[in-house]
Amino acid sequence: MFQALEQLRDSSLLTDVSLSTDDGQLLQAHSPVLAAVSSLVHQRLPKWDKVMERRDADIRPEISISLGPEVGSEGLAGVLEFAYTGTIAALNRNRLVQIKVAATTLGVPRVLELCCEEEEKMKTVEMRAEERKVSAEEQMKLSLQSIRQLRKEGLGCDVELEVAGTSFRVHRVLLAASSDYFRAMFTSGMKESQQLCVNLPFLEASELEALISCTYSGSIQLNWGCVFEISCTALQLQFQHILSMCLSFLEKEMNAHSCLDVASFAEAYGMQELLETANKFVLRHFQNVATTPKFQDLPANKLRKYLKSNSLLVTSELVVFKAVAVWIEACPSKRLRFAKELMKSIFFPLMTDNEFKEVKTAKLWTQCNTKRLYQTILEDFHSYYIAPRTLCRVYQPKDSLVLVGGDQISADLSRQNPSRELCFARPLDMTLSCHAATVLDGKIFISGGYHQRYRCLTSMFTYHPERGTIYLADMRQPRAYHCMETLHGHLYVAGGITLDEDKTSIDQLTCEVYDPVTDTWSAFTNLPIPHVGAASVVLEGMFYVLGGYFKDNYRETRLVHRYDPMLQFWENMGVMPGPNTDIRACLIHLPNHLRKCQNI
Repeated sequence: MFQALEQLRDSSLLTDVSLSTDDGQLLQAHSPVLAAVSSLVHQRLPKWDKVMERRDADIRPEISISLGPEVGSEGLAGVLEFAYTGTIAALNRNRLVQIKVAATTLGVPRVLELCCEEEEKMKTVEMRAEERKVSAEEQMKLSLQSIRQLRKEGLGCDVELEVAGTSFRVHRVLLAASSDYFRAMFTSGMKESQQLCVNLPFLEASELEALISCTYSGSIQLNWGCVFEISCTALQLQFQHILSMCLSFLEKEMNAHSCLDVASFAEAYGMQELLETANKFVLRHFQNVATTPKFQDLPANKLRKYLKSNSLLVTSELVVFKAVAVWIEACPSKRLRFAKELMKSIFFPLMTDNEFKEVKTAKLWTQCNTKRLYQTILEDFHSYYIAPRTLCRVYQPKDSLVLVGGDQISADLSRQNPSRELCFARPLDMTLSCHAATVLDGKIFISGGYHQRYRCLTSMFTYHPERGTIYLADMRQPRAYHCMETLHGHLYVAGGITLDEDKTSIDQLTCEVYDPVTDTWSAFTNLPIPHVGAASVVLEGMFYVLGGYFKDNYRETRLVHRYDPMLQFWENMGVMPGPNTDIRACLIHLPNHLRKCQNI
């Protein structure tokens, strides 16, 4: 929202405060934003409101503040930057003095604190970028709290929204920053842009109240009883950020009882990505979904699509039969005509004898005109003995598992041959093994490894199943048995082995990072000890290298090292709990009782 407010200020839209300095500079701002940080502006709001009450005008006139000769334009600009962003980007010793003067005049204690902190940091080390980011976010939260308090006190509110007999006094610039609908209403010359009271008869008061509350707080309480209504209103009024929160709730909180409602909602409003997510959930949890009341209300065409999908995941064909039977029995007079077609989606020959006994005793066969259909199904079940042995239900998940390269051991066990095969698509350009691979921005990146005759490589390339291999800038040194992980949009490479001047394999301690934007490599801090054949993972923004061995004597590395990109330092995290070589690591969310048991 503050980014949108800054854009409105840059375009001089809905600004109602102008600040002038003795050097002739005139800067504009929004009173709620400035009052959230400045005690001077906050104290003057009630006076301005009283002046407005005495005026016979539709909208608040612009407020002018002339600052003394001690306040320069650069210092004032720094204070305004803080009000809209929570930080001041280019702080140096010369600007600090001017900004402190402007902050003192306007009564902005948080800027004074920031300047004092910056002066202290200049005496020690440069403040870490991540700390500045967190600080800016905290400052924005404080500003939003102050703006929320302004509304609570009725200060600076310049428009009243009426919905079904309920009125809401708000700051129109806050609505314009959060909603494209209100931005157009208040900035494009519509009659509402000059009205102090705007009537919105097409809305529900409770839903508008939730949207306004979120605008001023940055959070919203969602549950299955209100999320669809709030989503519709957010979509109608174009509150994009709130709509994103609603869609996130629908995806993360989806369950067997709600997934079909989510799918219907997504289809009705053309939300293709959400629809795919909901349909995927239905197909993966079909057995549980089929027992819910909502399943019985499915239109025939949707049920048909689910049954024919290659992503339908079931433990038995009996699950599919029971789902079809329940759906038909919910309204047999209208649905029996679909029975024959739907039963064709069930692989009866894959059932066991006990499973087919349940089919035989199903209530469905007590309906009229089903005996012939049952006889057809019975014959289909017995066709197992003459059906092709390859008969199965094909399951194709949305994501695909891809295997790249590797070694193949010869039949006489005398040698290992590196492979160029890729178990999914069209092969690599060369044989490859002992390499590292990871994914960044949907692309497969592959680095180093061994070529034929075990020549250690410096190569780096991307692979696409249709377009094949695209070679990128080579690594600085050949490398194999190494680790590569994606972190902050870059690819970090560490560990493994390399070649010396005599082409002999030795431990590799140097590390390097790849920038996909510039297609360049650069070095970062060396590992303190070798990690050959180690595992790796990124956890909480840190690059972990776990275990492995020393190439020179094949002694196990039994340590875990963690690299902090901000501090540019490898930290020893302790000893491995178990096996150390040729292992792999991954991230998983563990329940609290397991974390405590394992001391994780």
